[in-house]
Amino acid sequence: MTTSVGSHRLPSDSVIPDPRRWWALSAVATAQLLIGLDGTIMNIALPSVQKSLDMSDPARQWVITIFALGTAACYSWPTGWPGPAGPMSCPAL
Repeated sequence: MTTSVGSHRLPSDSVIPDPRRWWALSAVATAQLLIGLDGTIMNIALPSVQKSLDMSDPARQWVITIFALGTAACYSWPTGWPGPAGPMSCPAL
């Protein structure tokens, strides 16, 4: 037995794709865009921050690294990745 989906014919035991998957893809793409945008804004603002706070270049590199790790942790935390407790909000927020 087969099932028609659009112009494709699928066996009846196959899973029909959920149409909401495009909403999930757009949410992931938007989050990825915001990560890139946040990094760009930080890298543009960092030279003036470095000058006003008299930071050295190694300290500036630490700021970039800590920002990237913090951003990655906040975006991965709601997925439940850090532990078995399941989805939870980012503690930094």
